[in-house]
Amino acid sequence: MRSIIVFTLILSIYFLFPKIKEFFIAHPIHKEIVSKIDILFLFRPTMFFAVWPLISIGMYLSYLNSIEYPQFIFSYDTRTFIFFISNTFIIGSTFIKNQITDIETDRINKKLFLLDGYLDLDVVEKVYKISLLIGFILLLFSNVYNLIISLLIFVFWDFLYNDKPCEWKKNPFLGPFCNLVVCLLLLLSGWTFIASGGAYFFAFNKVINFTFFVKIIPYLLIYLAVVLITDIPDIKGDKDSQKDTFTLEIGKRNTMLISFILVVASFFISLYLVDPLACVSIICSIPFFFYGLFRGLNKDILRSIRYPIFILNFFVTTIFPYLFLVIVLIYYLSKYYYWHRFDLNYPTLLVEND
Repeated sequence: MRSIIVFTLILSIYFLFPKIKEFFIAHPIHKEIVSKIDILFLFRPTMFFAVWPLISIGMYLSYLNSIEYPQFIFSYDTRTFIFFISNTFIIGSTFIKNQITDIETDRINKKLFLLDGYLDLDVVEKVYKISLLIGFILLLFSNVYNLIISLLIFVFWDFLYNDKPCEWKKNPFLGPFCNLVVCLLLLLSGWTFIASGGAYFFAFNKVINFTFFVKIIPYLLIYLAVVLITDIPDIKGDKDSQKDTFTLEIGKRNTMLISFILVVASFFISLYLVDPLACVSIICSIPFFFYGLFRGLNKDILRSIRYPIFILNFFVTTIFPYLFLVIVLIYYLSKYYYWHRFDLNYPTLLVEND
């Protein structure tokens, strides 16, 4: 009897699957649904694939002081949840500001979506302010030093990176430097959160030491390697908008060469530090930078950007499994949203000619 039920279920799925697939791809109701979540995607949730892992890595490195090799940490507490949510609101607000200040460049590069008439600019600016306020209020429940660190992240990624008169994103060297500093601060944020032991006030000099700055070197280098090449696919739009980037300043091949050297250096440093997470993640990423350097096709560059981020996320989630659930949810929700809102297959690990 049980086998008959299972067989019937399999047959039903087999015959109904095409109809179910067609419903999710082509039914007009989805156009109405996705329009209701525009505000959510104003925060560019896929950008957090490069943010949450860095905070988690900082936590992992802090755990290494008490656990030899932390794996599958399933412990959950509300304090950690609030910590991630608050930083998501704060950093999300900087992503909103970036879209506001990059309207013309994004239009040329065909990356302008919600601010291309889908959402009113006044609404966007209100969301930006409310998000920032909520983020800092929630972060008050963490500790005083994480509050300061997140404030510094906001200063670098909002005021210095996006706002006039600084606009470091338009400087070929200050832009990458700003992103590198934020990477350090994200790692520091995760490290401090764990090292604080739940205390609100504590001796900061006892938590942050020389060991921290040594351990984060491989992650800083691999992060910078990816940051430097993210401008390569946008060369045309950056030229047309007269935006001075690192790639335009020193050339595509030189940029790829520097990134390749950074990745190789980060691997050997991670070997020396005996950091399994960094070592495995980086060695899996090196081939993509190798192809990007020696073949240099556009698809090779895109793989050098996308795949290291995916690889790092994959291995980080073996330490923090709950992060895996969040990443998978955001990934498929984003695919659903961008497909029905903009007829765009995004995010995707596939590149042209894959």
